[in-house]
Amino acid sequence: MSDETLTLEMMRDDIARAVRMPPEAVTDDENLVDLGLDSLQAMDLLTKWEKLQPGLDYTAFMERETLGEWWEIVARVRA
Repeated sequence: MSDETLTLEMMRDDIARAVRMPPEAVTDDENLVDLGLDSLQAMDLLTKWEKLQPGLDYTAFMERETLGEWWEIVARVRA
């Protein structure tokens, strides 16, 4: 496991980069598909994040629509 810790802001920045928007455009409650995030981009991000936070459930992420909901998954894995 990396010494780097997955953070909400890191996730926001990564999503923003994937959809070519400024990070402030990626709010916690914005639908990520509506922002332009597709399933392949999401899988790439999840693969990256899983290296920082082992145990993430890909299916759980795909069933959720917002960054806030994705962050809740990370928080549950850490608990």
